[in-house]
Amino acid sequence: MRLVAAAALLASLVAFPAAAAAASYPLTIKNCGMAVTVDKAPERVVAIKSTATEMLLSLGLANRIVGVGFQDGPLPDDLAAAGAGLKVLADKLPSQEVVLETEPDFIY
Repeated sequence: MRLVAAAALLASLVAFPAAAAAASYPLTIKNCGMAVTVDKAPERVVAIKSTATEMLLSLGLANRIVGVGFQDGPLPDDLAAAGAGLKVLADKLPSQEVVLETEPDFIY
């Protein structure tokens, strides 16, 4: 449950960088009896699955994506230019070691 709460928090910080920038850090969120503290907004993101990649690109966050894995197919035409040159970590699910080599702040 702690991992789910942390993932939800970090996803919101990555998805809304202006709000994340306005927040004061460290930021502690309490949810479902759990407290998660984040020192700063995520800057290095690994996107696992094409839907995560597409969401990040749609939000204009291509510059924060340090690697992608398990992409179901090519990006939609409207995102292809933004996603050109993204580092593909694996065709399917990348190993933990491969993901951690990119030194991500957040894995989505």
